[in-house]
Amino acid sequence: MLTGPIRYASETLSALKQRIGHYIQLAACFTDDWGIFDEDGTPRLFRYDVKRLTSMVVRAEHFLRCAIILTVFERLRHGGITPRPFGLNGAPARTSRAPEPPLHPFAALRGLQMRDPAPPKFSVSMPRDVGPATTTPSLKAKRTPHRRARNDDILACDILMARIERLKTIKAEIDDRADKLAAIWAGMIASRKKTSRPRPDIARPANLFLPLKDWRPPPETTQGAPPDETEDLITLHWAAYNAAEGIAALCGRMR
Repeated sequence: MLTGPIRYASETLSALKQRIGHYIQLAACFTDDWGIFDEDGTPRLFRYDVKRLTSMVVRAEHFLRCAIILTVFERLRHGGITPRPFGLNGAPARTSRAPEPPLHPFAALRGLQMRDPAPPKFSVSMPRDVGPATTTPSLKAKRTPHRRARNDDILACDILMARIERLKTIKAEIDDRADKLAAIWAGMIASRKKTSRPRPDIARPANLFLPLKDWRPPPETTQGAPPDETEDLITLHWAAYNAAEGIAALCGRMR
């Protein structure tokens, strides 16, 4: 049982990982309580429960993202990390990838996929907000009747289960991922410091190191979350946001 919200200033990283593991376990046990299993053991969920489980997985992924950033900060603060060399344009050398074999013509005609569906990519650095796309409404557009999704539809949740299994893998690899990211980020920030010229009219450069784009957690991570989990997420996100600024300072990047 968890007692009290996260207090990063008074808790070690190992204690935080245990608390994050609690939220991962809640997501992993969700189908046992709410799932409907086929004869082969494949779990299926009602549409409403798919939304609930998706929110739990998104929050757990963000917990892990923040924990990795905090671990990177600890690694760099204690030293012993060799920055990865970057080129003049601030980008690492690309590794060559073997080309994929072409899809068989019969498979292409039948619309078969080349590979099995995979969960969305997990990234520690969050994407920048592009903003809503502006479109010009057409005068000739006709409104079509919209069918509201039924909450009692039973859906397969293979991708969600794959994301849950990946959560367990990422949690076990927090230290290894932090070591790699510490070397990459240290080299990237150092290369940007050498190539960028400070301008007095710009307080925060456009290429400032910001893996978390805002001091507030993304809305999709706290929407529908229980109060205690929301408080834990806000606290850990705020600590990781400050740690990211500390990473830039440790690597010589001045604001």
